[in-house]
Amino acid sequence: MKRFNYTIHNVVAHPLMEILHLVGFTELGNRIHDATLPKSQKHLENQDQENQDQENQDQENQDQEDQDQDVAPRENQEDE
Repeated sequence: MKRFNYTIHNVVAHPLMEILHLVGFTELGNRIHDATLPKSQKHLENQDQENQDQENQDQENQDQEDQDQDVAPRENQEDE
């Protein structure tokens, strides 16, 4: 039944996730949280995570390009 799609996730996974976080097992709590999501929600969250990963990679690439451009002109200057 669709009515109970989130019951296990909300009643079990959220409290368990919080307890695990408090005792230092945040990653395990995150995995349990994600494993109890209904399938359609898992797909959406995976897609969101992939988009976020791509944005982070794009930003890292841009930062590296900016850093390379800042260094390049100084290397070409002659000592006076």
